[in-house]
Formats: sequence, structure tokens, C-alpha cells
Amino acid sequence: MPVEPGFRSRQEIDWRGRRRARPPMPHGRSLLLTGVAVLVLVSSLLLAVISLQRKDILSGPGSSPAPSKAVSKDPFAGTPASGFSEGDAGIVLPAAAPIGPWTAPEVQDVLNRTKQTLVAARLDSPMVEQGDTAAYLASISEGARGTVTKSLQTADGLGYVSRLADGFQLAAPIRVKGSMTVALGTKKELVVSANYVWVYPLVGSVPTTPKGPGSTLVLLHTAETYQWFAPKGIAKKDTGLRPGAGQIAKLNLDCSFARGGKLALPTADSGGPAAPPASAFNPATNPDELPSPC
Repeated sequence: MPVEPGFRSRQEIDWRGRRRARPPMPHGRSLLLTGVAVLVLVSSLLLAVISLQRKDILSGPGSSPAPSKAVSKDPFAGTPASGFSEGDAGIVLPAAAPIGPWTAPEVQDVLNRTKQTLVAARLDSPMVEQGDTAAYLASISEGARGTVTKSLQTADGLGYVSRLADGFQLAAPIRVKGSMTVALGTKKELVVSANYVWVYPLVGSVPTTPKGPGSTLVLLHTAETYQWFAPKGIAKKDTGLRPGAGQIAKLNLDCSFARGGKLALPTADSGGPAAPPASAFNPATNPDELPSPC
């Protein structure tokens, strides 16, 4: 995106038998022999029926399948993200305290507004699943909207917001982990640093051939700053939250979609998806140290 003061570049599932007519009963010895023969025949038939029934039980359609390893339907199983919070519960704000000329309630207000912006940018369904940027743009300063809007049309868009590519949907709620801090800037503005790992479990119509636990997870690690200036001595359009400098790491996503600012699993043609490394799930890892292919 164009470089301007206060902005960042974020490239980064019957049987039935029939009875036969019985013949006349024999007499005398013939009767005895006949009885013995009948007894032997009946016994043989009973053994045969029992054998068939046992075979049906062991191998018939209604038999129990052989024990097999259970496959979890949880897309986060086997990854550090299984312990992450869902959605905005993962964005925990620090305790507000006075900073420079800013009172604790003023700091708290800015922290709340920053969380609202992050939710609008990375978690809300209209943004993530429908690509609707209206709520996000409305949450930042008027003076920043023009430049940010242009950046959202490029690969830089992933540095600001998270949107799924056509053909992909969320398989479960997004998981989040990270932290937020606030400090005083050189112009006595509040500078909020938001360092978060965002984990998106995706399914889609595009052939992707997932391989093992975590391979359906697209992961973004963003380290972003936001600035909030006091209204005194600043143009009204520049008041409010301004996106500042930032870093981003993008893992297990298709670069051709990423170049359009969209999230998607790597297609089979590009090697298919693979689980991000364990270090990528740790917010303490510097995004620049992660293997971000795009």
C-alpha cells in the first residue's frame, strides 16, 4: 500500500423356509430306521443353520466393524489451537491505567474501540464470510479510510482484514490467542499494540487433499499498531483509530488467493495443505521468523 505517515504495509451406511408335505408314517422296523434317519437329518440341519447364523453375525451386513482408530471431527485437534479461545473471547484487554494526559476511563475507551475494530476486521461473519468491509471501515478514522480501502483490493488487504476466498467456508468458530498493550506515542497519542494469532478452520469445494491434524487450518499472526489522537489540535477527519505499522505471517494458505487479499487452503495443484508449525501458534514468536510463503 502507499506509504503514508501513521499507516503500515501489511503484506505479508427373510429369509423364509417353506414346509414340504409330510409322507405317510412307516410301520415297524422301517419306522425305527426312518426315525433315526430323520433325527440325524434334523441334527445336521440344525448344525448347518447355527453355522450359517454364526457366519452372518461375524461377517454379515449387520456385524460390528473391526476396531479402527477414531478420527476426530474437531479441526483443531492435535494442535495448540485446541486450547485457544473462540472468537472475541480470545481478545482480552489489559487493565486500563492513566497514561500521560490520558485518564484510565479514556484509555479503557480506546482499548474497547480497538477490540471492536479487530473483531470487525478478523472475526465478524459479514467480513470473514461475505467480504463486507463496511463495519470495519466505519470503525477507523475518516482520514484513513480512503487509503485503507485501496489496500483492501490488493495483497496488502490481509494486513488489515480477513476474508475467505470463494468456495471456502468456516468449519468451526475461529480461534484466537494473543495480547494487547497501550503506550504513549511521541505526539502524546495513545499507541495500541495488538499481537494475535488467528486460526481459521476451512472447508471448501476446491480440491485441497488435507494431510493430518491441523492441515485444514489457515493461520495468520498479526502484530499491529493503532493510534488514537486527542481531538485538540487535529483535523476532525483524523480523529479516531488510525491503523499504524504492523507485521503479518500467513501460513497454510494458497498464494494465488492471498494475492487477492483472500484466505484459502493450498490447492492440490500447489502441493496441498500442511499443518503450520507449532511455533506459529505462539504469539510470542516474531511473525518475521515464521515461514510465510506468500
